[in-house]
Amino acid sequence: MTPKTKTEVQQAALALNSLDQPFVIKAAGDQIIGQWNILDAKWLGILSANSAQKDYTITIDLDEPNHKYKYVESSQSSESSAGIGGLSTEKSFFKGKQFGTHQAGIEIGFGMKNKDEPTKVVGAATYNFNNSQIKKPLLDLLQQAGWSENKTSFLKKLFGSN
Repeated sequence: MTPKTKTEVQQAALALNSLDQPFVIKAAGDQIIGQWNILDAKWLGILSANSAQKDYTITIDLDEPNHKYKYVESSQSSESSAGIGGLSTEKSFFKGKQFGTHQAGIEIGFGMKNKDEPTKVVGAATYNFNNSQIKKPLLDLLQQAGWSENKTSFLKKLFGSN
């Protein structure tokens, strides 16, 4: 099988975009980028104002001459609360490869606002995230297009090649 071109692979990846999916796939230069805005909520608690955000990105670098790809996943989350007890904030960030990541949750409060939804007097923002929902279709597409992952061993990354 002759591998598909970078342009054909990027067009096939863009075709995965759907109103049924909670993520967006973009093509730029030698990359395919999948982004998922998992949670973006603001609400009022008893004597406090709160916010929470969670995002996930997979970036695939395409090496067209060799028909190889490398990918990296990144995720970040932040939660903030301001009230009588003071201000608290928590942030986390990850970059690398994630295996079988699944998250689910619910935030409940007054004046709930999540993403582009209208504000609710009392409401809940729920989220359900599984990275294979975005990653698997992209990696399957590349494999079916005749591309293979450019894997570098940990020792080679650490010590370089001789």
